[in-house]
Amino acid sequence: MHGRILTAMLCACNLVLVCLAQQPSERPRLPAQFQQLTQAKQIQQALQPPPVNVANVFERPAVGEPQLLLSIRIRTGVPQFVLSATRSQRGSIDGESGYQLPTEVVDFFDRTVLDKISSIDDWCELTDQQKTKLSWAGKGELNRLAREANEWRERYSGATAHDAGIVRAAVVEVADLNSQLSDFSVRGNSLFCLVLSNLLSQEQKSRLQRSQLLAHLQSWRLPLTAAEQQRLLELMLVQEKTRVDPPVLWEPQYSAELIQRLDRDKLQEFLTETQLAALQRLR
Repeated sequence: MHGRILTAMLCACNLVLVCLAQQPSERPRLPAQFQQLTQAKQIQQALQPPPVNVANVFERPAVGEPQLLLSIRIRTGVPQFVLSATRSQRGSIDGESGYQLPTEVVDFFDRTVLDKISSIDDWCELTDQQKTKLSWAGKGELNRLAREANEWRERYSGATAHDAGIVRAAVVEVADLNSQLSDFSVRGNSLFCLVLSNLLSQEQKSRLQRSQLLAHLQSWRLPLTAAEQQRLLELMLVQEKTRVDPPVLWEPQYSAELIQRLDRDKLQEFLTETQLAALQRLR
């Protein structure tokens, strides 16, 4: 009798140890001085580690049947997610144990974040604390990219490559992953931009806006004098203030849209018809 009780107790202990071993690891935490950053819902979500072992929505492919895969292609130092297909082995599904971003992607993303912070610093002179917080926001963006790449594999790895509808949906999502990889700050709910907007003073924001607009005007090589560029810049800044919830980082397309919304009568006060035509061609 005592032997049976002892055996039962050992089995129970083993079961508890197995359950403890299967508990997910604690998500990464920011240093104490940056804990306030994690109060934002977007940041809390972005810092969650990628989930693993989530059930795939597709049945296991038959042996030898093509299945979709997510791979990486490197061209001139720039990585890209690539949709590919391979024939299944013993009915396995690629990516069942979770997904880790390749080193090439992580290194490229880290360089992109550093370059972005450096450009912003040149435009509006960030403090060391602001730079550090933006670095943490960049890590959150990278974690979100890893999670979304993993979710892609959970949805599509093992799906048959013969289903045109599934392939089209997978291609669209791969394109979105590459968009985030090339410039994470352009997405509408960018964590990096959220943190940046909360960090900058009003003076820094004004300097950032002016610097971005001027950089775009110069890159377009418009037939404008320095004085004409300055007047156009002032009109664009006034127009920008009328926008609801404008972005903190501007793409050239956003600046072009501001120009298209300017009052033509005000532009005619200092621009010729040739110069106006050049502005109209901006898209």
